[in-house]
Amino acid sequence: MVFSLQKFFLTTLLFIITLLTLLVFGQLALALPSPASIEYEKARLSYHGFFHSKKRMIRRDKWVLVIQKFERIYRNHFPSNESYKAIFTVGDLYEQLYSISRRNEDLDAALKAYQNSIKKFKPGRLTDDALYRQGEIFFNQEKYEAALDSFEKVSTLTPKGDFVAKARSRVIEVRSFLSKRRLAQVERSKKIKEVFNSKNNSNLTDGKELTLKKIDYKVGADSVKVVVHASDEVTFSQGRLSKPERVYINFNKTRLGNNVAKNIKIGSRFLKGLRLSQFDKENTRLVFDLNQSNNLKVGVWPEGSKLLIELSNQKLFVAKVASKSKVSITPKNVDSVKKLKR
Repeated sequence: MVFSLQKFFLTTLLFIITLLTLLVFGQLALALPSPASIEYEKARLSYHGFFHSKKRMIRRDKWVLVIQKFERIYRNHFPSNESYKAIFTVGDLYEQLYSISRRNEDLDAALKAYQNSIKKFKPGRLTDDALYRQGEIFFNQEKYEAALDSFEKVSTLTPKGDFVAKARSRVIEVRSFLSKRRLAQVERSKKIKEVFNSKNNSNLTDGKELTLKKIDYKVGADSVKVVVHASDEVTFSQGRLSKPERVYINFNKTRLGNNVAKNIKIGSRFLKGLRLSQFDKENTRLVFDLNQSNNLKVGVWPEGSKLLIELSNQKLFVAKVASKSKVSITPKNVDSVKKLKR
């Protein structure tokens, strides 16, 4: 009986000693920091040391070194709490670097880091911060709808977060901004439409519609004279084309009158005929189809709402229109005109 009691007490004592040993070593094991927390603490010390050195803060490579330490923690210890804190810190560092560098790539990197902290982890104490900063970045990038969505999610995903009040205030501001912006866009669209319709309906110069109304011509022994009648004084340009040989005059910002002749056969030794057309939406063109072009001179004189044109192989006299200067086109000075085909 005594032996049995001794054996029982001895067994109990050994059990208690074993249990105490396990408890002591278990507590020691629990007290030991994890590799993730050790690495994060080193990176955190590097972070604070960096911001105490103004010399290091002006160098981009030093920023990158600190950022890379937190990026390694994020990759190597995902999805630990240290990984969560590290990727948020990456966003914070890139955002601060952008305020110095003004490089869009830094702001994009900050946005990506915040998005990873939101999407790849369960909502935590930094999620409201990340959502709020994401919203501000979107707003600065003029992505206003995305910014509004981010600010609204602060309240829905993290209703007890520190940034809820600020986010609600920003929601009101962004909604007001978007409303005013949409109204401004509507007004701009109306004005653009009015201008477009005005241009399509008529070609206007100083409030007057310019129209080519009539063409007169006179065939002489040594020349052909043409008079173009417009509704008002017009501006024009002229040039010469080959194959076949022809001279053209463009009338700027004009349209053809309803009754103006568009094809006129002349049949002189200089000129086959005249062709008048709406060259494009804003300009009309008068084409002189030539029979011969050797030594042919073309004189153009504006006279009020008329344009006087003369084709001749003789010398053209400016005195015919005393108040205007002659604009002549000869084979020598039109060879350089760019060859265009209608």
